[in-house]
Order: sequence, then structure tokens, then C-alpha cells
Amino acid sequence: MGHNACMETRAGLPPRLASAPFTFDLARTEGIPASRLRRRDVIHVGRGLYRPWDWNFDLEAAARALSEVSPSAWISHVTAARLRCQVLPSWLADSTELHLSKPKRLPSARRKGVFGHTLLAEEDEIETVDGIRISTRSRTWLDLARRLPLRDLVCLGDQIIRIPRMDLRAGHSPSIPQPGCVPSFCGTPICRALSAPGKPWT
Repeated sequence: MGHNACMETRAGLPPRLASAPFTFDLARTEGIPASRLRRRDVIHVGRGLYRPWDWNFDLEAAARALSEVSPSAWISHVTAARLRCQVLPSWLADSTELHLSKPKRLPSARRKGVFGHTLLAEEDEIETVDGIRISTRSRTWLDLARRLPLRDLVCLGDQIIRIPRMDLRAGHSPSIPQPGCVPSFCGTPICRALSAPGKPWT
């Protein structure tokens, strides 16, 4: 009976809220009252953020919701590199870390499961890709300079400045996104990561 009741409340969520994390403002736009967000089929992730109880973690979806609820911030560091399918060492290639940066003049983000940063960044070092505010490739390289070993940092930089050319031996172009990348509307690859991070996103 409890299971059926849960399924009934689950069916009451609009499709946009039933398939990915969402903001409180989006829920209100969809006509969902605050009391509805306190039911068992909705998990409160953090201030202004919720997710369906049976949602399977997806890095892009998590980053999108985090970006929407943080208008003065942007996705950065490892998260930005993962979303853009940039080359990372094996120990970060499957990272589900969520990094959020803000201008130096503002306090860093304080959210469970989120790494907050404050940075001095120029306007042209941040862009909006498929609705997500995110650091540019070159800015992401700079942000990772303190974390990556020199060899890995050189590989990351090489991918940024590489001139696309057909590799006749391999039969592919280095500029073609790797499997798992989803080209956005403006042509910048976005990756979908499906492995699970720590709470409160799981």
C-alpha cells in the first residue's frame, strides 16, 4: 500500500520535475506548492534545489540545476572539464565532483556535495552553453593548473590548442567528440556522466 501511495504521488509530478533535479522556482512555475515538495517522492538536495527520489545521477543534469539556482556563479574546475569532455587523468576521468565558482567579491558557495570557489575571472572566461553557465576551456585549464601534475596539464592544454586534422591511420579526427559527448546547440561537446557522487545528490 505504501508503494502504491508513493507511485500515486510520483505520477503527480510534471515531466520536467519527475526526470531531473529542479529548482524551487521551477516547481512554482509548474504550479507545484511548497507542501508538495515535502512528500517522500521528492528529495531536498539543498537550498532551493530538489530531485525526484528515484533519479539516477547525471552530471549534466546536476550541473544544470546548480547553475539555475546560482545566477551569480558558474560551473568550473573538474566539473567543467568533465562536461566539455576535456582530457583528464584516469583518477579524474569519472569524477562526479560538483564545482561552483563565484566572483572574488562574493562569498563562496556553501552547499552540501558542492566544492565552492571564489575567483578573479574576466567576463569572456565564462559562457553559457546549452543553458549552463560554465568556464571556458582555457579558463578551466587555468583553474586546474594547481591540481593536475604538469604532464596531465600539458595534455589538457594540447587538446585546447590542437589543430583538427584527420588521422589517416586511426581513421578519425581528433576534433570529433568522444563517445558519451553530447554536442550542444552551439557546437561545444557536453558529456553525460552517469556514475554516482556522494550525498545529498544520491
